[in-house]
Amino acid sequence: MFNNFLTSLDALEEAQAIARKEAQRYASGKSNDLERATQDVKDYSSHLKSDALELAQIFGYPTGNLVWAYRYENDASFNEVKVDFN
Repeated sequence: MFNNFLTSLDALEEAQAIARKEAQRYASGKSNDLERATQDVKDYSSHLKSDALELAQIFGYPTGNLVWAYRYENDASFNEVKVDFN
């Protein structure tokens, strides 16, 4: 299960990189697929959240009041997804 979580995290990071490239193309007025890239980021984020919840349940963490945070968009050198299970 942990490998599924890591795979989902990698997929989200890749989708974010593609979305950034599409956003740059959009900003420079070039042909782009920003709408699709944005939807991919949302889809991969949802999948990552599902995997994290399943992983939490396996280890017996309560999943009712989770706080999700990530700093990747603000600082690409900081690669972390934080989930507070308390």
